Amino acid sequence: MTINFNGKEMTFNSSISIAELLEKIEVDGQRNGVALCLNLEVLPKDLWDDTQLSDQDRIDLVVAAPGG
Repeated sequence: MTINFNGKEMTFNSSISIAELLEKIEVDGQRNGVALCLNLEVLPKDLWDDTQLSDQDRIDLVVAAPGG
């Protein structure tokens, strides 16, 4: 399975959830300021554990950082 993550191609042997993907890339999805789009649609955090990725999905992750 191949996905596009923030413009970068990533390949996995089997389907994974959004939560599993974030764990693999070491992003704490529970912290404030993290937003995710799946195929250009904002996906609420409460769906991340149950949403399985499919081949050719596009994921865009934004992490807000304090400062100015």
